[in-house]
Amino acid sequence: MYRHLPKELQYKLTDILTPIGAAFYLIVVELPEEEKFDEWLKVTPDELTIKKCAYFIRVTDVKKPGFITIPKSNLLTSKSLPQLFLTSQNKEQLI
Repeated sequence: MYRHLPKELQYKLTDILTPIGAAFYLIVVELPEEEKFDEWLKVTPDELTIKKCAYFIRVTDVKKPGFITIPKSNLLTSKSLPQLFLTSQNKEQLI
């Protein structure tokens, strides 16, 4: 479950979230209504296409069940995804 606010997304954690390793990211993908699911995702050997949005946040400490706030500026894009991997390798904080 999530809530859209003007500048952030609030995602409800149902279990404890414990980071493992130097960089741990929670990625929340917005899913369509069930009847439109086939239109939402396309997978081929050459391409992975996901419609709608995905947001990410770096998790550095244990999060208890409840809402976690993810800034909408943390939109997962073709530019931000490689940065997540680089940040993970370099143990630096992206956001």
